[in-house]
This record gives sequence, C-alpha cells and structure tokens, in this order.
Amino acid sequence: MACKKARGKRAKTRDKFKMKSTKLSVSRELADMALGTRAQITVNPSMHSGMPVARYQGRTVSVVGRQGGMLNVSLMESKGKKNFLVHPAHLTPANKEEAS
Repeated sequence: MACKKARGKRAKTRDKFKMKSTKLSVSRELADMALGTRAQITVNPSMHSGMPVARYQGRTVSVVGRQGGMLNVSLMESKGKKNFLVHPAHLTPANKEEAS
C-alpha cells in the first residue's frame, strides 16, 4: 500500500516558481511600501520566508499594514476579503493601468 502524496506549500510549482532573474537585491528585500499601495504578488523562489501560497501568484493586492519585517496585504476573493502576511521581496508595485 503506497503512502499519499505530500501536499506542501510548493507542491506542483516547478514552472510557476522558476527563477527569472539572477539574484535577490538588498534594496528589493528591504523595500517598503506605503499603506494603501497596490502591489502584485510575484513570488521569488530564492527567498522562502514570507512566501505566499502558489495560488496567489500574479494577483493584485493592497497593502494594509506592517507587522515586523512583513507586509500585511488584503485580497478580495469570491468569499470575501482575505488578509495575509507577505515579505516585501515577493511584491512588486502594480502599474496604474493594472490597478483599475
């Protein structure tokens, strides 16, 4: 009898989390966003702390607050508003055309 397959945070993410850039810069890791700023989740696979679940890759969120080194972001889903913590290295500022 075989064991059930593990379903961790990075399950089935081989293509989603491929490296597109060479290294994580210090300025990107320490980036700070103002409250109410719209940002897009782009997961950086080289940094594991504060990594959101693969389902939210590419989604646009708004920054609600700061908690330690993480940013508290808010996302609207079909079931309502969802808040979670994300490291700034996994966020990029959204364009004004995308935010509308």
